Amino acid sequence: MKILFISRVFPPRNSPQAIQMGRLVNALANNGHHVSVVSQVDSLSKMDINSISDKHFQFDVFYVQGERKIYEGVNIKDRIKAMLYEELESINSISQWVKNAVSVSTNVIKDSNPDVVLSAALPFENHLVGLEIKKKLNTLWMAYFSDPWPNAPYPYNRKTIPLIKSYKFKLLRTILKKCDAVIMPNKIQIDYIQELSGVNISPKSYIVPHIGAELKDAMRRPEYSNCLTHTGHLSKERTSLPLLKALKRLKNENINSYLDRLILVGNVCAQFKEMIESTATNTMVKCLGTVSNKESSVIAASSKVLLIIEANMKTNPFIPSKIADYTMTGRPILAITSEKSTVRDYFKKYSGGIAVSNDEGEIYDALKVLFVSKDLTQVNKTYNSSKLAVQFKETTVAAKFNEIFRNIIPKV
Repeated sequence: MKILFISRVFPPRNSPQAIQMGRLVNALANNGHHVSVVSQVDSLSKMDINSISDKHFQFDVFYVQGERKIYEGVNIKDRIKAMLYEELESINSISQWVKNAVSVSTNVIKDSNPDVVLSAALPFENHLVGLEIKKKLNTLWMAYFSDPWPNAPYPYNRKTIPLIKSYKFKLLRTILKKCDAVIMPNKIQIDYIQELSGVNISPKSYIVPHIGAELKDAMRRPEYSNCLTHTGHLSKERTSLPLLKALKRLKNENINSYLDRLILVGNVCAQFKEMIESTATNTMVKCLGTVSNKESSVIAASSKVLLIIEANMKTNPFIPSKIADYTMTGRPILAITSEKSTVRDYFKKYSGGIAVSNDEGEIYDALKVLFVSKDLTQVNKTYNSSKLAVQFKETTVAAKFNEIFRNIIPKV
């Protein structure tokens, strides 16, 4: 089957979103589909459009020229600039990216006649390309949302100009109505977007999880063998003072604890660093900073337990993409998550770890199970995430897409 895939971010960019989009397209291509990708190259990605060859991929990639500005700095002026630019770019249907992507996509459709167009967001403007193509050529169109948009719940929601917010919701409702299928990574997000937009998407909505990076004989690092490890950026929304207090309590009360220290791979926000100082847990926490994706995978595979910290909210429509990579290691996962979350649902159905609220007592009890139990072999067997990993394998995700294709394309 022929698929036209639209994503402004794509390899060889190295952002988490680009990596995930690359895995998804690779899964479709490996499953026998002919995939054509329309993406963007700009000065920020440090790529020369003339030096990029399709030989890097198992599918056709058409890079269009474009520029997505980044305003650096922490002063209020730069932050306002950045916010305004992001807000306006996400709803600008006549931006350079949208116009160029529509033009290239139209030529691809004329040349190869794809069975379906698949736009993937975020960023949201990818769906503006899909919408314009739908209007112009009336092709079958699937809209994939990796995260809730435009209004994520507290604490991720941010102030916006009322007129822009109103127009965002108008665009969202239009896209949900016009597309032939809506794809999201979990049921909670589907319910949230449906309630937010007022559009009944249940009849045409599908759940497809992220794809994990399968390990290729990664070398284990013994220095991390008794560590609790978190990989990825820790933003101010995903900090946990109760975690640090529970770690300190475990060290003070359990001399037989196997826990060496908490390893944080990636950027750590200033708020969490201040919490580490205030709780005097400096010797128990090691911040490694940014490392390569390969190095991050090796550290995770070498660790005893892997950590997920989600924002402290009652219901969480997000699903951290790192859970897909974590499960590929087979390691137990400790997830600090909401009362209602997809991570909890996964653990209930497939095991793979322990889910707790952002509560010192709950976290402490979980740490005792994972690091103090007399029979740690049984603990690893009970909470091993290998069974859960099947849900995030390339073959599983490709099969879910094949099911969607069969539902919306009669001849498939």
